[in-house]
Amino acid sequence: MRDSLTFRIIKNFSWMIIGQVSGRIFGFGAVIILARRLGNEGYGKWAFVFALLSYGMLLADFGLSTYGTIEVARNRERLRELLGDILSIKLTVSAVLIILSILLSTIVPRLRDLQGLIFLTFLNLIPFAISVEWAFRALEDMKYAALWNLSFNLLFFIFILTVVRSPSDILRVPSSRFLSLSFSSLLILFILFRKYRDIVALRVNIHNWLSVLKVSVVLTASFVMIKVYYNIDTIMLGFFKTMQDVGTYGAIYNFVLAISIVRFSILYAVQPTLSRMGSIPWERFSEYLKNIELVSIGVGVLIYAGVFALASPVIKIFYGSKYHSPETVRLLRILLNANLIMFVNLVFPNLLIIAGRERLYFWVTTAGAVTNFSLNLFLIPRFGFFGAAYTTVLSELVVFILAFSLYYRLIKP
Repeated sequence: MRDSLTFRIIKNFSWMIIGQVSGRIFGFGAVIILARRLGNEGYGKWAFVFALLSYGMLLADFGLSTYGTIEVARNRERLRELLGDILSIKLTVSAVLIILSILLSTIVPRLRDLQGLIFLTFLNLIPFAISVEWAFRALEDMKYAALWNLSFNLLFFIFILTVVRSPSDILRVPSSRFLSLSFSSLLILFILFRKYRDIVALRVNIHNWLSVLKVSVVLTASFVMIKVYYNIDTIMLGFFKTMQDVGTYGAIYNFVLAISIVRFSILYAVQPTLSRMGSIPWERFSEYLKNIELVSIGVGVLIYAGVFALASPVIKIFYGSKYHSPETVRLLRILLNANLIMFVNLVFPNLLIIAGRERLYFWVTTAGAVTNFSLNLFLIPRFGFFGAAYTTVLSELVVFILAFSLYYRLIKP
C-alpha cells in the first residue's frame, strides 16, 4: 500500500512537473515577448483586461473542477454522472459572463477604450469551460493533464511569436489565446471519450444542477476571494495609477507566478491522494503530509535564495533594460516573499476542502481578500506598485496562519 501510494504520487508529480514546467516556459516566453513588443502601456492594457478575465474564469468554473476532481478521485464511476452537468453549467455561466462583459465595457467609462480587447478576451471563457483537464487529474492520468497545459502554452507562444509585432497588434493576443485554448481543450475532450468510454457520458440533467451547485458555490466564493488577493492589485493599479505602472508590476509579478509553478505541480500531484485521506490511517497520512510539506518548503527556499541573489540579471535577461531599474529589482525581491509563503502553505487550505469544511476555507480566503483589498486601497495611491507588493505578501501570510491554525485545531484527528 505504502509503496504503491508513494509510486503513484511520484508518477503524478513527474507528469505534472513536465507539463507545468514546460508549459510555463512557453507561457512565460509569451509574457516576455508581449512585454517587449507591446511596451509598458500596451502590456499594461493586456494585463489589466486579463486580470478581469481571471475573475470570469473563476465564475465560469464555479468551483466545479475542484468538486469534480475530489468526487471522481473518490469514485471514478461518478464521472459518468458529473461530466455532462459540469460542462453544461460552465458553458451556461460563460455565455452569461460574455454578455455581461459587453455591457460593462459599454457602461463603465474607464473600460470604453478597451471594448474590443475585453470582448475578444472574454470569448476565451468558451474553450476554458470545455476543458476536462480536471477529469484526468481525478483519474490520476496526469500525462493528459500535462498534455493540455503544454499544448495550450506552446501554441500560444508560437502565435504570439509570429503575429504580435507591435502595440497595434494587441487584439491578436486574445485571439491567439482563444485558438490555442480551443485546440487543447477539444483535443483532451476527444481523448477522454476515446480512452474512458466505459465511464464517460454527456448526460445533462438540469434537476441535478442545484445539488452540484450547493457544494461548488462555496468553493466559487472562496476562489473569487483568492483571486482578489492574487490580482485585485493589478486592477486597482489600473484605476489609481497608469497603465505603465500596471505593465511594470504585471511583468515582474508574472515572473514570480512562473517560478511558483513547481508548487502547483506538487499540489496537483498529491491532490487525488489527499482526497482519500479518510481511508488512510492517520499515522501514515500524517507522515506523507509532513514529507510533502518538507519537500515543498525546501524547494521554495532554494528558489527564493537563488532568485533573490540574481534579481538584477534576471530582469535584464528576461525583460531587457527597459524594465530594469533599482525599483523593479526591489519589487521582485518583495514579491518573492509571497512566493515563499505559498510554498510553506502548500496543503493546508486544500485539506480544509477535502475534509468537507468548505465554509472554513471560504472564511480563510475572505480574510486574505479583505486584507488585500483594504491595504491596497490605502497603499497603492501612496506607494504605487510597492504598496501592491507588500499587500500581496501580507495577504499570503494571513491565509497561511489561518489555514494552518484551523486545520490543526478543527480537522486533525
